[in-house]
Amino acid sequence: MVIDRIPTPTTSLPLSAPIPGTTNMQPAAASAFKRAFADARADGLTPEIRSAWRSAEWQQILFDRAVTKYGSRTEASKWVLSPARSAHVKGYAIDVHPQAMASWLEEHGPAYGLCRTYDNEWWHFEYLATSTCPPRQPTAAG
Repeated sequence: MVIDRIPTPTTSLPLSAPIPGTTNMQPAAASAFKRAFADARADGLTPEIRSAWRSAEWQQILFDRAVTKYGSRTEASKWVLSPARSAHVKGYAIDVHPQAMASWLEEHGPAYGLCRTYDNEWWHFEYLATSTCPPRQPTAAG
């Protein structure tokens, strides 16, 4: 889903810094998620961000851990992408919780340009700036 039209974040944080909410996300993506979350709260949900922007260094650590866990880069890529391919690193993805919020975003997200992109990750949504979401990929690897 991620293509190179996405610019890099304009600020950076050290690897050890906490990354609250939409910190360091691309402005349009952060705004879309904030608007969606406000509307979800108005509908009685309590949305949480489990993960949003990640530094390339942190994404590499997550990818390396996945390689160890799944036994190969190919299998790991079904769950965690390399920094060069990750929408989290580029500032366009959020992992949400609880599952009720993900269900709400599946229904209402396209109105904000937010789409669930992978069948195997109910929690992962990306800002795609379109009200018509493309078909989901089976996994992050495609």
